[in-house]
Amino acid sequence: MIKKLGLTTITLSLLLLSSCGSSKSTPTLTSQMKHKDKILIVHNTKAEYCTILANSARSAGRKDVLIDTPANTVNCATYGRKNADIDDAYNCIESSLAYKAEREEDISRYEDNATACVIGENQK
Repeated sequence: MIKKLGLTTITLSLLLLSSCGSSKSTPTLTSQMKHKDKILIVHNTKAEYCTILANSARSAGRKDVLIDTPANTVNCATYGRKNADIDDAYNCIESSLAYKAEREEDISRYEDNATACVIGENQK
């Protein structure tokens, strides 16, 4: 009986140790976004609008497009970047739907003060 208990304990210990070593953690969207070449943050935006922007980027041939809809408190510093002016060569731009409103008639269906749309892409 003691031999069986000892063998069972050893077997269970080995199983426990092997399962701990094989688990892989998935990087968060924030950490994945930090590795993108360019980031666009549009504040006060619903996820639906973010999907539209991402699909447009993909249609334009942009590479490895990643989207996230975090809290509206996110900014370029969240991803270790500095905010650039819209006309500069950039690696992070912050904008809002107010900027888009100058070009489109009704964007109110896409507004959400609680969330932002973050789109990351690679150049190559």
